[in-house]
Amino acid sequence: MLAILAIFAIILSIAAPKITILNRIKEQQELREFRKDILYARNRAIVDNKRYTVYLNYNDNSYMIKCNITVNKWETVKKYKFEYGIELIKNSEHNKISFTGSGTASVADSFYIKDSKDRTYVLTVAVNTGKVTIRSID
Repeated sequence: MLAILAIFAIILSIAAPKITILNRIKEQQELREFRKDILYARNRAIVDNKRYTVYLNYNDNSYMIKCNITVNKWETVKKYKFEYGIELIKNSEHNKISFTGSGTASVADSFYIKDSKDRTYVLTVAVNTGKVTIRSID
């Protein structure tokens, strides 16, 4: 019985670091996907010549991309909820990033993101170019 417990403990000690590494990889994938989705909204705004907006929901730790079809009609393009340790940090009065048909952002701002190891990242959107960057500030 003791041998079985020892083997089980060894297996768990080997599996635990792999789970941590897997979660870290998933966090990085979420961060990359977030940036790609913002760039997608910018590119679609240019191609469709319509306003695309990325709404950040700090309470739900999620974001949503919407396209302005007509004056009062919006179509949801994508919804995503962060699940692997990425957390949106509310730091400004802005909760959205809008891109015009020319690809420019409606507001230049920085949005902060934290991962499960408390590393902080800043997502910056340039107002003139709509360029999106994410970098670690820790």
